[in-house]
Amino acid sequence: MVDCPNCGFPMGGGEKFCGRCGTQLDAVRPGADPMLGAIVADRYRIHARIGEGSQGTVYRCEHVRMNKIMAIKILRPELAQSPELVQQFQREARTVSQLTNPHTVTILDFGVHGTDSIYIVTEHLHGVDVGSLLREVGPLSFPRAAAMLAQACESLAEAHQLDLLHLDLKPENLFLSRTRSGEDFVKVLDYGLSRLAESPGCGGLEDGRRVGGSPYCLSPEQIRGEEKDARSDVYSLGAVLYFMVTGHPPYEARSAIGVLQQHLDAPIPDPGQLYPDLGLHPEVTRVLRRALAKNPEQRHAGADALRADLLAAVDRIKADEPMPRPAPPPPRPGPAPARPMAVVGSSVPARGPGVGGPVGEGPAVLPGGATAGGEPVAGSEVPAVPAVGDGRAAAWPLLLKVALLLLLLGGGGGLVWWLVLR
Repeated sequence: MVDCPNCGFPMGGGEKFCGRCGTQLDAVRPGADPMLGAIVADRYRIHARIGEGSQGTVYRCEHVRMNKIMAIKILRPELAQSPELVQQFQREARTVSQLTNPHTVTILDFGVHGTDSIYIVTEHLHGVDVGSLLREVGPLSFPRAAAMLAQACESLAEAHQLDLLHLDLKPENLFLSRTRSGEDFVKVLDYGLSRLAESPGCGGLEDGRRVGGSPYCLSPEQIRGEEKDARSDVYSLGAVLYFMVTGHPPYEARSAIGVLQQHLDAPIPDPGQLYPDLGLHPEVTRVLRRALAKNPEQRHAGADALRADLLAAVDRIKADEPMPRPAPPPPRPGPAPARPMAVVGSSVPARGPGVGGPVGEGPAVLPGGATAGGEPVAGSEVPAVPAVGDGRAAAWPLLLKVALLLLLLGGGGGLVWWLVLR
């Protein structure tokens, strides 16, 4: 019996498509992957394969009693051949399960499947790892890459406080999802798995020891088999940053040994000179040179120091950017032209555009539509104004004079009457 890899619906085994969601089932036939449909540790039903890496295969599974979707990683059997390494992994897995930073993937369970395979159950994430993102979209802007690595630094800082090193940081171990508001949200994967990739015994690359981790991001002390600390993870994050802003690893060669050798003795390549079209700010090169220093003493002291430097570099880059010029304000409309008006009782006409005087050119308009030259203005709408003394305007002063005279005469006659008749 095979479950649908998309919806988990149980199928009989002969169907070509899922009866619930219609997913094609040809790629998940029994024999294609014996883990599909299997139940691990009596509680995790394997539904579909999510991805495969150098250390194992990741599946989408469901807890049969909780009906909860999770992710389970089944490690390769050869990685669990040393009982000492398995015990070391189990100790580190217990420590990782205690991490509470939101940028660390949550470990829900771990154990041994069958007789020789280790499994790890984690929360089921939705998104894409940074390696796949870079292959899809190419280099990222430094501000975005710095913000993403700053979140990874928060996870590493908590782990380092518990003396837990990652030692296998690479783009594929940084998982990118989105918040509800659409912002990038990073989770660090695969804490504690690098030790399983190391063969038993001491030593480094120089005496034939197998080195765990991606060769593109390994620190020099990991390659030599020397003592490692938080600055080893800083170096790996520096290599990841180089990946993110250029789309290429800091060192490339035809073989893994060639890449590892360059980590040991090759100068740090200047991304600004190798990739001038990207227009990288000098601050990017400065941060990379410090994080990728061969000598751990010259690197950032830890994840917190690297995080602070990344954010400070973003601020300095923004401060160097020219301020955008504000758009010029729209032109203000001028005053509307005044219409010519005649002043009542005055021989001086009002002036305006097109009318005689300093504002415009042409003859002055007089009452009645005449010009100063005595000729009428064609189409003039200025009404004729009556002269002073004509009509009612001239009658009112005359009546006042008559009334005043009658008042004086009447007063004088009364005075004579009073003197004579008394």
